[in-house]
Amino acid sequence: LADMRYTFIEKVCAETVTKIPESKEHIRSVRIDRVFTNKYLAIPLFIGIMLAVFWLTFGVIGTFLSDMLAMAISELTVFVESGLEAYGINRVVHSLIIDGIFAGVGSVLSFLPIIVTLFFFLSILEDTGYMARVAFVMDKLLRKIGLSGRSFVPMLIGFGCTVPAIMATRTLPSERDRKRTIL
Repeated sequence: LADMRYTFIEKVCAETVTKIPESKEHIRSVRIDRVFTNKYLAIPLFIGIMLAVFWLTFGVIGTFLSDMLAMAISELTVFVESGLEAYGINRVVHSLIIDGIFAGVGSVLSFLPIIVTLFFFLSILEDTGYMARVAFVMDKLLRKIGLSGRSFVPMLIGFGCTVPAIMATRTLPSERDRKRTIL
């Protein structure tokens, strides 16, 4: 009797249930997960990827863009200074514009390319799903200090600028996690 029931169930299932073949994207995602969330490979891969991101940001690309911006600000300063001298502008106003505005704002703006470059690379990592995988891997480690894996992304953003890092903590589920991550 039981054998007949199972035969009937198998027949009904074979006629009604259709298996959807797995897509290439899903298979690729599973393979990537096996590597990037591997117990032994995940953290060394993360360190390698972040070293590459920081090297590109603070070394190659960010430095080049900062130097280009500093050179442009310097050229603009020379141009404005020659215009101020040509029109005989008061020395106090001249000093305010050249030494205050151009030197002060220029030195702050020279960091902008580095921050933009870092956030560009972090956004690529976020869009590819790598940051979610890292948050999953870091969850166990961060639990030891009372945080969840979700806290890792705002902490990582804090290397570029603390304001967006603090704003990124809004996605954390509890007020306690937000405060701990910010600190």
